[in-house]
Amino acid sequence: MIASWVYPAPFDLYNMHGPGVDLIDPGLNYHVCRADGQVAAFLCCAADAQVPGYVYDKQRIDVGWGLAPNLVGRGLGAKLIHSVLRFVGAGTGYSRFRATVAQFNKRCRRACKSAGFQHVATFKSSFSGRGFVVMHTEFAACRNHRLGRPAHRKP
Repeated sequence: MIASWVYPAPFDLYNMHGPGVDLIDPGLNYHVCRADGQVAAFLCCAADAQVPGYVYDKQRIDVGWGLAPNLVGRGLGAKLIHSVLRFVGAGTGYSRFRATVAQFNKRCRRACKSAGFQHVATFKSSFSGRGFVVMHTEFAACRNHRLGRPAHRKP
């Protein structure tokens, strides 16, 4: 299903069809999220969330995600990111996460910041030549945010 999603340029970087794309392999760490019986989002982790051209260490687990094209831009990013971190953290025991986001994707980078991620590096993909941003967060930082807002409120 997610292989049929089509995003407009420049987000077509996220289209999962064409040469070199094989999501049938059961060894891949992809999972889908359903809403109202439809696939609404996916998540991936570990090597499947990495972009060629960066030297990844083992101190954090890599996470990635995507919303169905018809759901993009509706303010669901931070909520999805929190769900991804809870799911991956519960399944792996990791509490330190890394996300690699296309540099042009300001909307996703804002959602990551709202979810507690911080920019730590920038690099160019050895596969596509495009710029990417590496962001880190700790699970405790994620718990202090709810849907992009700090959990505490000033009186």
